[in-house]
Amino acid sequence: MFFPVFIRAGFVYLLLSAVSTNAEPLTRASVLQFALNNNPNIMAAHASWQAEQARVLQTWALPPPELELEYEGMPGAFKFGQYEQRTVGFSQQMAFPMTWWQKRQAAHHQMRAVHLSVYETTRLNILRDVFLAYDRVLADEQILSLTEKHVQLAKDFLERAKVRFEAGDTPQLDVLRAEVDFVRLQNKLTAVRNAVSGSRSKVNVLLGRLPDAPLMLADSLVYAPVSFEFDRLSDEALRHRYDFLATAQTVQSAKAMQSISKWSLIPDVSFQVARQTTTSPTGLLKSWRTGFVFELPLWAIFDQRGKISEATFQYKHATAMQEQVRLRVLQEVDAANRAFQATKQRMRLMQERIRPTAEKAYIMAQRSYDEGKVSYLDFLEAQRDMIEIDIEYIETLFEYRSAQIQFFHAIGKEPSAWVIGNGQ
Repeated sequence: MFFPVFIRAGFVYLLLSAVSTNAEPLTRASVLQFALNNNPNIMAAHASWQAEQARVLQTWALPPPELELEYEGMPGAFKFGQYEQRTVGFSQQMAFPMTWWQKRQAAHHQMRAVHLSVYETTRLNILRDVFLAYDRVLADEQILSLTEKHVQLAKDFLERAKVRFEAGDTPQLDVLRAEVDFVRLQNKLTAVRNAVSGSRSKVNVLLGRLPDAPLMLADSLVYAPVSFEFDRLSDEALRHRYDFLATAQTVQSAKAMQSISKWSLIPDVSFQVARQTTTSPTGLLKSWRTGFVFELPLWAIFDQRGKISEATFQYKHATAMQEQVRLRVLQEVDAANRAFQATKQRMRLMQERIRPTAEKAYIMAQRSYDEGKVSYLDFLEAQRDMIEIDIEYIETLFEYRSAQIQFFHAIGKEPSAWVIGNGQ
């Protein structure tokens, strides 16, 4: 089963590696699919699920049968040809049918729990991380571009301040302030470039690639407003969250184990059949022997009773954990909703008031400069303010999209339900 999966994964890896090497941009959809095929955590989770499937297969098996070969009446320990009686037998131990069936049910429910809580949850978490990392790269690249522009404006400001100081139009303090501002922005530019490298590295690692692999992204970071009914989606979380659905399977597995402990009061039985060959003066006499061996639960007060108590408390533990996970899911949905509403309000203010006001101030400063009403330094100051607002807008937009993704992730939605911009 793994062989064709690895073939497909290798093909996708080579394809996307070639694309990245040629610096061709990658869409969100291609990056998400690549992560599904190559992320080590997803592959490990898939292996854990397959291991549980193998354990279910083992429950079909009965205990290993026993083959008996016995010689009696030999003149020597190894003189097998001079025996008086030879017995060739076969025995098989069999559990009570309901015990065997419940054991299979317990393993099957446990396999389903691992599939949901390990594989599906890991897969969804990785897709969320890839999605957020993709947006983080886009945001950092835009911030880098704006910061470089900001540094250039600070450099122009410093040069003009020096010219005005030499002409006697401005005090030396203004030059020092401009120089401090320029150096501070250069330091910030270094940090932003490092952030871009870090965010790119994170995307590559999530894709199962080397951190410094070439990476170019095709989609853009856009504002996509969304509204929803919190109460309805909160109820959906309990129907979609894989970790909560896994607890139901764990409870069913514990319930099956509880049944097994009760059925253990009925003893197992061993079936035996043997053929005996006896040497006599008249020749070899052959006969058959058939027998049944029943276990006697003489120590049920300790063994079976202890197993029943243990299974009962394990079932209670599973139900308690199910309730704990239910409350945690509801709490995570509530926290994600509050975080989203807060960023939604910030984004609304940024869209409706802060950014339009900054753009209006910049346009007025530009018009005033063209008309000769303000100096070039005043116009540069307005440009710098506009750039800082743009950087703040990008950060707010990233936080808004991140909060939106985290909210839908808390509900247990698949990536196809997430808003990813670019018309997708």
